[in-house]
Amino acid sequence: MPTQFRQREQNQLTKWIGGRKKYTLLYKASRDGCTHTAFRNTCNNKGPTLTVLCSTDNFMYGGYTSASWKSSGNYQNDGAAFLFRLYQNGNWKPVRMPVMNAQNAIYDHPSYGPTFGAHDLHTFSNTITFDGRCFPLNGSASFGVSYTMNGENYNSIANGHLRVKDIRVYLVEDLAGDTPLDGSWRKTAKWNLRKVRRTNFSNWGNLLNELKEKVEKYKPLKDLKVPQARILLVGQVGAGKSSFFNTINSIFRGYITSQACSGNAEHSLTTMYRMYQIRNGQTGTPMNFRLHDTRGLEADQGIDSHEMNYLLDGNLPDRHQFNPSVPISGDTPGFAVSPSLSDKIHCVIFVLDGSIVDVIPEKVIERMKNLQLRMNQRGIPQVVLLTKIDKVCEAVAEDISQVFYSPVIKETVDRVSQIMGLPRSHILPIKNYESEMELIENLNILALLTLQQVLHFANDYMYNYLDQIEEGKIDNNAINMTIQFKKKEQNQLTKWIGGRKKYTLLYKASRDGCTSTAFHNTCNNKGPTVTVLYNADNFMYGGYTAVNWKSANAHQNDGSAFLFRFYQNGNWKPVRMPVMNAQHAIYDHATYGPSFGANDIISFSNTVNFDGTNFPLNGSANFGVSYTMNGENYNSIANGHLKVKDIEVYLVEDLGGGTPLDEPWRKTAKWNPKLLNELKERVEKYKPLKDLKVPQARILLVGQVGAGKSSFFNTINSIFRGYITSQACSGNAEHSLTTMYRMYQIRNGQSGTPMNFRLHDTRGLEADQGIDSHEMNYLLDGNLPDRHQFNPSVPISGDTPGFISSPSLSDKIHCVIFVLDGSIVDVIPEKVIERMKNLQLRMNQRGIPQVVLLTKIDKVCEATAEDISQVFYSPVIQETVDRVSQIMGLPRSHILPIKNYESEMELNENVNILALLTLQQVLHFADDYMYNYLDQIEEGKVRQLHIRE
Repeated sequence: MPTQFRQREQNQLTKWIGGRKKYTLLYKASRDGCTHTAFRNTCNNKGPTLTVLCSTDNFMYGGYTSASWKSSGNYQNDGAAFLFRLYQNGNWKPVRMPVMNAQNAIYDHPSYGPTFGAHDLHTFSNTITFDGRCFPLNGSASFGVSYTMNGENYNSIANGHLRVKDIRVYLVEDLAGDTPLDGSWRKTAKWNLRKVRRTNFSNWGNLLNELKEKVEKYKPLKDLKVPQARILLVGQVGAGKSSFFNTINSIFRGYITSQACSGNAEHSLTTMYRMYQIRNGQTGTPMNFRLHDTRGLEADQGIDSHEMNYLLDGNLPDRHQFNPSVPISGDTPGFAVSPSLSDKIHCVIFVLDGSIVDVIPEKVIERMKNLQLRMNQRGIPQVVLLTKIDKVCEAVAEDISQVFYSPVIKETVDRVSQIMGLPRSHILPIKNYESEMELIENLNILALLTLQQVLHFANDYMYNYLDQIEEGKIDNNAINMTIQFKKKEQNQLTKWIGGRKKYTLLYKASRDGCTSTAFHNTCNNKGPTVTVLYNADNFMYGGYTAVNWKSANAHQNDGSAFLFRFYQNGNWKPVRMPVMNAQHAIYDHATYGPSFGANDIISFSNTVNFDGTNFPLNGSANFGVSYTMNGENYNSIANGHLKVKDIEVYLVEDLGGGTPLDEPWRKTAKWNPKLLNELKERVEKYKPLKDLKVPQARILLVGQVGAGKSSFFNTINSIFRGYITSQACSGNAEHSLTTMYRMYQIRNGQSGTPMNFRLHDTRGLEADQGIDSHEMNYLLDGNLPDRHQFNPSVPISGDTPGFISSPSLSDKIHCVIFVLDGSIVDVIPEKVIERMKNLQLRMNQRGIPQVVLLTKIDKVCEATAEDISQVFYSPVIQETVDRVSQIMGLPRSHILPIKNYESEMELNENVNILALLTLQQVLHFADDYMYNYLDQIEEGKVRQLHIRE
């Protein structure tokens, strides 16, 4: 049974409820606490909800009500309510039990959890404590009092008890396009003027003019000497690449234009590379950005990876004619041999037709993914322009300003976010001009909000480029101030503070509001902090304190406090100004923002509003009262004013391996012999989905030479054998010790019975050799037999000995483990990372989940080496997990730190627990793959498999 309420379960509930629904998690007992207070705080007055209970015996059941929970103390009437069961003992057995006494549909008592009928299902009251394995609920079940049970009873619904792994309550929303949300799903201060729109058209006019003015005044980073940001348009044929340029062009011309060729032809109307200028309609002056148009993507033609490399690097000239029969080279007319940053692409827009998202050809998606690889290699940000939204939602077609109130548009954005592997904030819905004869104000506003966001991303690329200059990775004479507190500033501050530090953003004025309340809510009682002010004139300065902010309304003593400056007028000019009167180190008043000294610097009090360009702070600066200024003053630190672009406050933590965190960064049950036995029992009893007739989950190990692929098998094998084994060849050789493909069995040590999963071992990845994409396809698809001998000089084919021509689901790989050496994460060769990324493409195409096994953690953190149970208390391990998550593009929950057995002679309880926690998670992911496969069978996308027994 799945542990989450997923698509299959959602589809069944939607059939029972009717209409088109969206399910949003409101309450989760394992996360929020199994208390009536937590349930009421998260679920009251929300509207229709669905309660789901997951029992310890793999029963999933619950109830639906269209009435709001509101702690009324009474029964509530609801003729639409029903109870249900989805799984019975892990088997899919859906049944709906409708209400027969609607007046008693739910019992809405403030001290009760979700309760249906006259105690047909009373989940719990007051507080339930997790006993280490489940929540033993104190409610009751008298099924059949208020609901028609259709032959079901307490035993068939809940196995006769109320012990549950979890309780979840979901908000049930109608996704009909004509039912806008109460609040917008994408909030911007500008778009919130929507409500003014209905009564005051002049305000919308003001917004439109403000957006136009911002775009007209846009300039890339001055000191990088880039005259224009360059934005590349890539996308499906007919999606609206050229139309987007025409739309932006029309807005600034003041009338509908069609400068770029656009339409609905079967093949791309764009046959040459164009670098379109956008000009001011009155003066004709080119703006400081260009939109670059390419030929459209099709399943079998269009821009390819080879051409994309040259486009991104700025080698190709305006009006370059695409010709597939003549590959681009240094001899191509107009080819720029040594392009500058000004020639390169700074942001890429993928243009997708929002009305056909569900039927985009797989080959087109695959081509876009391949192009994304080229962009990611260069650190180029990407967004998706989701066009034709008027064809997605009727309400939006009638009024474009409804776009961010449309649940249908929101759902489409979510789907595209998953398809493209980009954050939702990078998916930008838009309506281009197509058949219109006149400009439309709301359409203009949406287009300009989109363009403004794209220009922000182009700036991000340039700031990253600037970081590389400052770190000496790129030779450039132009230096300017960074807009974020990045590695260079962090390193400088760490030198001043001492030790090894980690900086975590707590407060950001532009995000949280420039208010004393927001500052103290996010920063009080957190520990040492650094405050950074970003001045309007490119000065960056602030202060550090080792004591807590706590709204004491008094000065606080701190002998380690200091003020600092990093940048002066955009130039790197670091200086530290130590405290000389420690008793007045900080002024900690509840109505003040961060304030240092006896008025040396008071940032602000109460609330400061953004004026469109800056926060004009209402504080004061009298530098030198409590801090030694070393010749500096108000002018040299802040240019004599307190107008800032932003204020940030960071938590400063010690990353020393000997200083564990107070709370684990990944929570697990308490480590003890009982947990070890439970984990072993769960793994021994593990079975893949029964109905798919897959006898064993197949887990593929892929990774660097010497990282510990084979050692992981040996570790798991040792745990179940009861002693250290070395069945798989492992070691520290320069090249892979694994020369053949092995499908290792894990056997029960007492009975010798194989368990219901296998670990498949491959040869190690190296920069120039090891498993390649061609071989990976066959491995993932289950074509290769056990003990296949890798031979680079003999490519795999249907003639390969033991080749399986028609593999079943049982032969395929269900989850992939990338194995990385945690002690050398920072020096993994780029070529190895690139090879892993290419292999990931093959896995993603097949929907195969991936995790990273982060090995050798005892070499990463001393405290963990001494006691493996400290792994989730180690900030060093946490930081390494974060870095690997970024490198591999996987969630942090998919990065699993582990210590394999290497030189040990005896088993270690904590090593065993960590290894089994890891293996359990991997088996969950393998199950996820099979549930997705089951969904496809039920949806008719995959035929029921012929399973080879």
